[in-house]
Parts: sequence; structure tokens; C-alpha cells
Amino acid sequence: MQNEKKQEKPKRILILCVDRDNDIGITTGAETPIIGKEENLKVATAFAMKAPEDSDVNAIFAGLGLYEELREKNVPCEIATITGEPESGLTADMKIIGELEEVLKRFPADGVILVSDGAADEIIIPVIQSRIPIISVRRVLVQQERGVEETYILIARYLRRIIEEPQYARMFLGVPGIIFLLLAALSVAGYAQYTQLGALIVIGAAFVMRGFSIDKIIMQWWASSPIILFSGFITLIAGTVAIYAGISNVFSEIRVNPAATENIPRLIGLFLSNATDIFLVGLGILLTGRMIDKYLREKPKLWHDLVGLVFLATIRNVLQNISAMLTISGMGHELLITSLIVTAGICSSLIVIFTLIDKIRERKRGKSEEKE
Repeated sequence: MQNEKKQEKPKRILILCVDRDNDIGITTGAETPIIGKEENLKVATAFAMKAPEDSDVNAIFAGLGLYEELREKNVPCEIATITGEPESGLTADMKIIGELEEVLKRFPADGVILVSDGAADEIIIPVIQSRIPIISVRRVLVQQERGVEETYILIARYLRRIIEEPQYARMFLGVPGIIFLLLAALSVAGYAQYTQLGALIVIGAAFVMRGFSIDKIIMQWWASSPIILFSGFITLIAGTVAIYAGISNVFSEIRVNPAATENIPRLIGLFLSNATDIFLVGLGILLTGRMIDKYLREKPKLWHDLVGLVFLATIRNVLQNISAMLTISGMGHELLITSLIVTAGICSSLIVIFTLIDKIRERKRGKSEEKE
């Protein structure tokens, strides 16, 4: 057993410095990935001369120190610096993955020691772990003592980053800019009393979009299919209008008859009577957009959305009958049952027919392939 342990090869360690927003490449013009001690030392020195205040400089030099330490202990190791994109996000992570794979081709490591200058770069830890195990994370914190004047200089540098770097400018400049324009427009239009509400709506929308990465999702939809993006946006507007119309109908009834608040089923029926058509039209636009997109891309299962459109057309009668039953006292349920049977029958028949057609086509393709 002792001989087997002695014969085990030492693990090959990759010391990895990550600059997610690519300050190194922008400042020095160096091409990444930067592999090897000499190349990293050259780039780090050039970077330190041009931007000595940037914390990425300290991370690279810390990585070089760790590289020398491991070499003295005869540990097979290499150092590399990889970068993302100024915009960060998905494009930055994809670039980091590509550069990491390139590094691993030149130096097939067994594990990584990640050298980081803070939490911003450590976001990509899951990205790296998807390709190679991370043995350790070394965070480099710079200790400095500053006077009041130096503090002002530091604040000015951060303000400059907020202005010049897009990922910070959108949140710290873009959102306040929209709020100021909205407040000015409301004041000019004579609705100054709604300025606080408008500001809260803008701030809340910005937080929701960034918190749930809605802006990235929208960009991905635009990249994959502009048709679906537009039809989805129209559907969202239609849904919002439908909810507003339904609620307005409910409140109109309550104003005329305050006792109506005790009759919840009737209020639901009033909501459905005003909201149904607008909401179904919005969903129909979305399904139509999906059909057009599938047709242009020559995707299969086009009939799924066609059946969806037929379902929307037939379910309208069902919802209208439900609304009538809830609002008109003494109305029977015969029409509702009939509309449910018609909806189920038509949609089920279409699904069976299209499924059989698909199976017949698959069999014909199979026979033609066997003949060939």
C-alpha cells in the first residue's frame, strides 16, 4: 500500500486569475487567455503602470506569488488569467468558459486554485466548477490607509466607473434618469400628485427586472425569435388591459350597489364578462406568433398551436356561460354543459386526427428509408 501511494502522480494545479469585466484587456490591449508566468508578469506589470488602483493587478501578482510557492514545493502547476466581457452576464460567462477550455487544452490540470479580488469575480465559481474542480479560493484584499483627500479621489474613481461602465451606468444613471423624466412629464401634464407613485413604479420595475434577470430573458427571446418577443409583449399588454377592464366592471357594480361585496360569485362573473374577450385575443396573438415562427423555421408540431387557437375560440362560450350563471340568478347550467362538450369534442378530435397524421408520416418515412 505504501508503494502504491508513493507511485501516485502529484496533481497538476492550475492557478487561475479571473477578470470578469475584462479590465485587463481593455486597459492593456492584451489578448486572453494569458498563460504562463512570464506572460502574466509582463501583462500585470503593464496593467499596474496604466491602472495601479485596479484590484485585478493585486490578484495577478498574488497568483504569481502562489505559483512560485508551489514550484518551490515541486508541485506541477501553471498560472493563467482569463477574462469575460465589460457587459458581464451571460456573454461574459460564455467567454470565460471558452478561455478556460483553451487553457485546459494547453495545461490539462486536475484542479484549480481560483485567485479573486472580490465577490464580483467569484460569481463565476459555478461556471468553473462545471469544467474542473476548484481546490481552493484565494481572495486578495488590499489594505490601505487613506486621508480625506485620498478618500475623495477614490470616490471620484468609483463615480467615473459608474458613468463609463455600462453595467453600472444602466442602474445608477438610467433608472434615475427615467424617474426624473417621468416626474417632469407628470408635473407638466398637471398630475404632480402622482409623481411619488410614478417614481415607485419605475424603481420597483427596475428592481424586478434586474432581480429576476428579465432584461437578459428579453434579449435571449429577441436573439432566438423577434416574432415571439413582439407577440408576447402584445399578450402582456392585453392581459393587463383585461385585468383592468374586469376590475373596473367590478368596482362600477360596487359603487352602484355597495351590498354587492357580499356576493363574491357575482363579482367574479362581472370580472369575467369584461376580461374574457381581451385576454383570449391576447393569447390568440401569442399562439399566432408561435405558429408563424414555427412555419418560418420549419419546425414540426405546427398543429399544436392551431389546436390552441381552436381551443381559445371554443372556450370563449364556456367562460361566457360561466359568467352568465354567476351574474344572472335562476339561469340553468344546460348551456354550460353543452359548450363544455363541444369544446372537449372539437379539441380532442383535432388532437387525435393530427396525431394519426404524424404517425402515418413517420411510417412512410421509415419505409422509404428501408427501401434506400
